[in-house]
Amino acid sequence: LAPCRTGGGHVSSPTAHALLSPSSSHRWLTCTPSARLGERLTSRFGSESSPYAQEGTKAHALAEIKVRKAFYAADGMTTSVYSRMSEEERDAYTGINAFRYDALRSELGDIPSDMEHATDAYCDVVMEKYLSAKDRDPSTRLLLEQRLTLDSWVPRSFGSSDCVIVSDSLLEVIDYKNGLGIPVNAAGNPQLRLYGLGAVAKFGQLYDFPSVRMTIIQPRLESVSEETLDREALLDWAESEVREKAQLAWKGIGDFVPGDHCRFCPAKAVCSARVAEALKL
Repeated sequence: LAPCRTGGGHVSSPTAHALLSPSSSHRWLTCTPSARLGERLTSRFGSESSPYAQEGTKAHALAEIKVRKAFYAADGMTTSVYSRMSEEERDAYTGINAFRYDALRSELGDIPSDMEHATDAYCDVVMEKYLSAKDRDPSTRLLLEQRLTLDSWVPRSFGSSDCVIVSDSLLEVIDYKNGLGIPVNAAGNPQLRLYGLGAVAKFGQLYDFPSVRMTIIQPRLESVSEETLDREALLDWAESEVREKAQLAWKGIGDFVPGDHCRFCPAKAVCSARVAEALKL
């Protein structure tokens, strides 16, 4: 995908990952030295993008433009109104018309039928949530591919949330999972909680939402899971569970702890703690 601006009518491009990214937080929160060890190995030997990762990137891009098109229609936007917008207003606008959608979709190439159905399902859930929230509070905003920073708790950490729905009533962050093999649940999920924290940092001064809902949509497993925390409870979790461990992970110190989180660790093949755990069998 060609690099594009995030605003209305632009497909977001993949960005570089932070060392302590939300997507790898389950690993570095449990095994704090793993992030630096993985960084050294990746720096030395490089890394490859798997076919599954490439498929996920494509599915995310397709899901994004489907929501943008659906938003345009639901918002009652017209070509004449859109044409009178300034460039800045267009960039800030979430929706795209059918012509722009077709152009962006053609850049993605062939779309498998299961990806078509999965992204349709994701779009339906997102729009249902947005329209329901907007009925309760007309000031509700739908924002896609929001870059969220976590510097207040995690050094130089950032990530991109697929979707944010925000109003004075509620903040919701939504994550699309394209995987078919491993079910992912929102309850206690550190990646989603960190996205929630990043959204609180970004929108907390503008809105008075009392709680944060974190949602994972995994259409290929027909799964929608949610966790809702009081805003203060989420901030307390960041202080009690994240801040100290993030400092250890940033410095590359602490104990190596093997477990399920090793699955995607770049250092799993050379980790002595993992070897020792395997030899216990």
